[in-house]
Amino acid sequence: MSDNDQPRTPVHLVVLLHGLYGAPANLWCLEAEAAALHEELRKGSGESGESDVERSTDDADDVSAPAPQLAVLVAKSYVGQRTWDGIDVNAHRAADEIDEEIARLDAEGKDVVAFSVTGYSLGGLIARALIGHLHTRTPSFFATHRPAAFSTIATPHLGVLRYGSWKNTAVHAIGQHLFSRTGRQLYLLDTDKALPKKGNNRPLLTVLSDPEGIYLTALRLFPSVTILANGVNDLTVPYPTAAIVDHDPYIEHEAGAVCVEVDEHNIVTRHYLHETEVDEVEAVVEASSGDSSPKQPGVSPARALPKAVRPWLPPVFFLPWRGPLRYALFPLIPFLLPLVLTFVAVTFTLHSFQSAERIRLHSSSGTRRLLHGLTHPTEDNDDEGNGKDANEAVDDDNDDSSSTGNGAETPALAPQSPGTQPLLSTEQRAMIRNLSAVPQLERVVAWFPAVFNSHATIVARNANVPRFAFQTQGIPVVREWARRVVVAGNGVIGKED
Repeated sequence: MSDNDQPRTPVHLVVLLHGLYGAPANLWCLEAEAAALHEELRKGSGESGESDVERSTDDADDVSAPAPQLAVLVAKSYVGQRTWDGIDVNAHRAADEIDEEIARLDAEGKDVVAFSVTGYSLGGLIARALIGHLHTRTPSFFATHRPAAFSTIATPHLGVLRYGSWKNTAVHAIGQHLFSRTGRQLYLLDTDKALPKKGNNRPLLTVLSDPEGIYLTALRLFPSVTILANGVNDLTVPYPTAAIVDHDPYIEHEAGAVCVEVDEHNIVTRHYLHETEVDEVEAVVEASSGDSSPKQPGVSPARALPKAVRPWLPPVFFLPWRGPLRYALFPLIPFLLPLVLTFVAVTFTLHSFQSAERIRLHSSSGTRRLLHGLTHPTEDNDDEGNGKDANEAVDDDNDDSSSTGNGAETPALAPQSPGTQPLLSTEQRAMIRNLSAVPQLERVVAWFPAVFNSHATIVARNANVPRFAFQTQGIPVVREWARRVVVAGNGVIGKED
């Protein structure tokens, strides 16, 4: 039998996108858990043969196996300071990697039938830009590679939030000048100056949330859309922007005003006022968490957690030794802090110049378009840009087009202190409405009350390092994510068959 007569193997391609200043190694746990679960399901189905999980990394050996297969591609084209270059620019880089991976699989006699993408932190915004870019192709990328699962984990969907405290105001004033083009996009200070001013001078995050735009059109194609957020202690991406909501019901958990129940995956199943009978004011987590804990036989019931003690300093200040030596770094902090701040300032300045040069080269390549399809490609809407792609030009100067109106706040579950809830702009409230209207969107809330910053814990980012063993708390959350992704991919491949 010739090679042309050999049956082609269907593949579910899962793309993983890391976040700001990140690297592929940050997502090792997602890659490992997806592979392990896929293998478990394959063995459970009674199939025989070698492992059918293929890891798409530079040093991975090719693994031949029965259909269907799982291929995991961890993006590596925008590591480190390259994440500063813009959400849309990095989406283009990720798209190039996907094309190369599909071509490689095709040469091996494998067809990418199902396509899933997951973004962690900033990677979630890159994922939203990526699927819109892929959908603008003619024919659409998804005409051949059927969408299966779209997920974001601890992603700032609303950008950087503004609160009423003086500390947040100071951080906001400084932060909007950091991280080059990506920073401006996160603070809603960017505009697409290559497009006509009428209706198009909007921040990228607003464009990504346009209900008539190509980005939400592409998102609606995915039968599974999961938004994972930390309910507490995420100092990098707070709950409201990660969960795409206008109110944080967990803000008073440290005061004991809110009781939270979680399942065996460390996922919130419900929350309610501590001082009130559960059956009187039980708050089933629908808008906040999507009520998305697995309903499977044999799953242990949800449990109420005792009050946890959060560390008062981040783990970096504690040395990996026992006894007094664990605190040996403390006396040196007053001397080290100025050196660290100076190093950070110099590094950030250098990286900003380097990022500006990369953006200039990217914009002048003649083959790139930094914004894609502000409306559905079949529509002709002058006010929204009639689906036309943006030109390549990128101006490093900013237009401050963001609004800072407070608006009315949703009534809180627990009594609130001034400044605890985000002050959302009109644009951010529109993002919440538009994204929440996606019918298949589910919110999942992870709960890690005993860690200083839960942003890394939710993906067990450094759990393989003994010093950060506490991040193993995130592995059950990653397993639940893997279950959703693998099952969605198998469902798409099953329909193809």
